[in-house]
Amino acid sequence: MREAIGRARAARGAALAGAALILAACSSTGSGPGSGEGFAGRIFGAPATQEARKAEVVTDDRFAATPKCPRIEIRPGTEALVVRAKPTREQTETGVEPPVRWQAAITNTARECRLQDGATVVKLGIAGRVIAGQAGGAGKVTLPIRVALIQDGETVLSSQLYKLDVTLAEPDFAADFSKIEDGIVVPQGPPGAGYKFYIGFDESGAKR
Repeated sequence: MREAIGRARAARGAALAGAALILAACSSTGSGPGSGEGFAGRIFGAPATQEARKAEVVTDDRFAATPKCPRIEIRPGTEALVVRAKPTREQTETGVEPPVRWQAAITNTARECRLQDGATVVKLGIAGRVIAGQAGGAGKVTLPIRVALIQDGETVLSSQLYKLDVTLAEPDFAADFSKIEDGIVVPQGPPGAGYKFYIGFDESGAKR
């Protein structure tokens, strides 16, 4: 029994040690046109082979202008989420932070766009990792991820909160997560209008 508990604690310690690496990876998450290409290949599928391209049926849509794909930005301060245990009375009185139950980080994003009925339709992908903390363990955690479409840097066209369930299990009490949302329509705006996606964790939607 003691040996099993020791193995579990060692595994969780290794997972916690890797948390710093995960959070550090957030600072290098790209959002430009070429970012997330490897991730995009994994979640959206590999490009068609040369033989497959020869067999494609050419439609009128293929001659339409290439859609301008909105870039993705992770809002500063929302790339990581740390959920702590409920503080004890003593911790509240002394100002000591309670231990971490779990923490998550967004580490990659990707998107692809297509023209449909004159509008730009976006397929958006978000990926990351979640790790149990000292006060956590095996079980389900719910990640609150906010996706907002912004026009010209200030006008919010849409804002959606997605709640993604992730299961943590022995031996490392950690798991990767990914969210794919297809069919996001970017409306036709005035000439020169610019669009972008803001994404990140929404702490107001996190279960404590």
